[in-house]
Amino acid sequence: MRRSWVLRITSLALAGWLAQACAPTTPTRAPPSATLPPVTPPGAMGPTRVGLLLPLTGPQAALGRQLFQAGQAAFFAGADGTMMLLPRDTGGTPAGAAAAAQALAAEGVTIVAGPLFAAETRAASPVLRAAGVPLLSFSSDRAAADTTLGGGTFVLGLLPEDQVQAVLRFLQASGASRIAVLGADGEFARAASDAARQFAADAGLEPPLLALYPPRGDAVPAIRRVLVPAQVGRGPPPPRPDTVLLTDSGQSLRQLLTLLAAQPEADLPNLRLVGTAPWSADPTLPQDPSLAGAVFPAPESGRTEAFARTHAAMFGARPAAVSIVAYDAVAVAVATARGGDGRPVQLATLTDATGFQGAGGRLRLLPDGRNRRQLVIYQIAPEGVRALGPAPFDDQVAALR
Repeated sequence: MRRSWVLRITSLALAGWLAQACAPTTPTRAPPSATLPPVTPPGAMGPTRVGLLLPLTGPQAALGRQLFQAGQAAFFAGADGTMMLLPRDTGGTPAGAAAAAQALAAEGVTIVAGPLFAAETRAASPVLRAAGVPLLSFSSDRAAADTTLGGGTFVLGLLPEDQVQAVLRFLQASGASRIAVLGADGEFARAASDAARQFAADAGLEPPLLALYPPRGDAVPAIRRVLVPAQVGRGPPPPRPDTVLLTDSGQSLRQLLTLLAAQPEADLPNLRLVGTAPWSADPTLPQDPSLAGAVFPAPESGRTEAFARTHAAMFGARPAAVSIVAYDAVAVAVATARGGDGRPVQLATLTDATGFQGAGGRLRLLPDGRNRRQLVIYQIAPEGVRALGPAPFDDQVAALR
C-alpha cells in the first residue's frame, strides 16, 4: 500500500514546536559558529538521527544560517520524540563537505539533507553511499544526482530543464514552433539550452536557435542573431523565432530587455517572451512594457508567500529563495526517517510515486536522483502577474494536491 506523506507548514504548528524548542540545546537562530548542538524535540531520547550539511563558515555563512533556520522549522514540524537533527559545517567547500559527511556517517545518521552546492554534493555523495545513507542535496544541478550502484543522492533544487520543458510545452498548445534561447552564457543558460533542444526534438520542431553572449560582453550580436537569423546558402532567409526564452534575471535581464527593445526589428508584440522561475522573485517586472504578455514557470505563489510570512514571523526576516529547498529536504528526510528505529532510509521510500507536499507545492523524487516539482505558469501584465494554470508534465505530479 502506498504511503502518502504530508509535510506540514502551518504557522501554528511550527510556532508551537519552536516555542518548546527555545532551550539552549535547540536554538531558533544559528550562532556565528561552525559548531551547533543537536536539535531535538522536547524530551527526545530515540535513535533516529538526521544529518544537515550547511556552509556555517566561509563566504556563504550568512546564507547557511538562514538555511539552518528553514531546516530547523521543517524538523520541528514533523519530527517525533525518537529523532534528532545534527547540523554540520561544510565551510562551503568540497573538502569540508566530505569531512562533515564522514562525521555524520560515523554518528549513525539515517539520512542527510544538504549540502548547498553541486561540488560539495559530489564530494559528500561517495562518503554517504559507502555508509548506505541517502543524501538530499539543495543543488539544482542534475549532474550531482547519483542513484547508481546503490547510491542515493538526490537533488531537490528546481531544475532548469523542468522549468524550460514545462513552459515550452504549455506554449506549444498556442502555436509556439520556432524557439530561440537568449541570455548570458553560464551553467544555467547552457542547461536551459539543452532542455530547449530536447523539447524541440521530442516535439518534432526545428532545433532551437541558441544565442548566448559572454556574461560581461556585448549582447547585441546575440540579439541580432535572434531577430535577423542568418541566411544559409542561397535559399531564402529562415523565419525568425516566434518564442524567445530569456535565461537572464535581475539586472542582467533589465539590461538585455533595454537592448532588445532598441532594435528596429524587435516587434516585441509578435514575440513570445519566456522566462524562468527566478522571475517570480522580482515584483518590478510588470513595470517593463516590453514584458507585457511574457510567461514564466514558478512554484505556486500562494504557498511560497505563506512560507515566507511564516518564516519572517519566526525568525524576523524573510527567507532566501533557496530556503524553501532546505525546508523541503529536511521535511522529506524527517517524513521518511520517522519510525525507522535509526535504520538508513530506503530508496524505495524516497521515490514513492505519491510524492511529498513541500513548502512550494507537491514534489516527487525520481529514481534517477532528480526531482519533479509542481509548477504554475504565470503571465506578466501591466496590472501585475496572473496565474494561467498548472504547468503540464508527462507524469501526474501537477495533478497531485
